[in-house]
Amino acid sequence: MPQLGCAADNLPNEDTLIDVAGSIYRVGVAVIGTLSSAVFLGLAAVGVLRFHKDARRQLRSIPDDAHLPPVSVLKPVHGLEAQTQREYRELLPAGLSRLRDFICRG
Repeated sequence: MPQLGCAADNLPNEDTLIDVAGSIYRVGVAVIGTLSSAVFLGLAAVGVLRFHKDARRQLRSIPDDAHLPPVSVLKPVHGLEAQTQREYRELLPAGLSRLRDFICRG
């Protein structure tokens, strides 16, 4: 004859319920973090695409024969080396040969 048991014998104990609730919480936090990271990645990609689109449009608007003003490049100098002028000239693109050195000491 089969033994009749109480229905309470088949219920999970309190520790098992706490473990399941903790696992559900951790999975929920992981899903929320993953979704928010995906949204941020999408927004960053849209920003990059818009930036490049605007940059291309601005470059096309400059005529080829435009005489643009000179540009100043400020480079921090940590010490006065003998090769400073030569090193600065190496930083310039090939078409820019004129260089004026302004070395300020603070």
